[in-house]
Amino acid sequence: GLPNVVLEAMAVGSPVVCTDITGIRDFVRDGVNGLLVEPRNSQKLASCVLRILDSVALADGLSRAASETVRGYRWGQVAARVEVEYLQMLETIRARSSAKARRRGIKTT
Repeated sequence: GLPNVVLEAMAVGSPVVCTDITGIRDFVRDGVNGLLVEPRNSQKLASCVLRILDSVALADGLSRAASETVRGYRWGQVAARVEVEYLQMLETIRARSSAKARRRGIKTT
């Protein structure tokens, strides 16, 4: 999954260094809005942190992109998108159920 701490750090404009795993990988783009490190590579993790500390330009670029990324993930926006997805799924289920009922000769409302 995607830990909330990653989203929280990005929301306040902190550059993030994350393990390259499912969930995080789907959200953090290496070198664009954060840095990704393969799992269990503490040396690379430390190296990425030092890169950010040594380069104001890199830190600023990652920070801006991170803040921009999370703008679309505010709870209200996410909830609205989830609601739309659920409503679409319900409509699909209803349509399939009605089609099955019609094939069986059952009257639906």
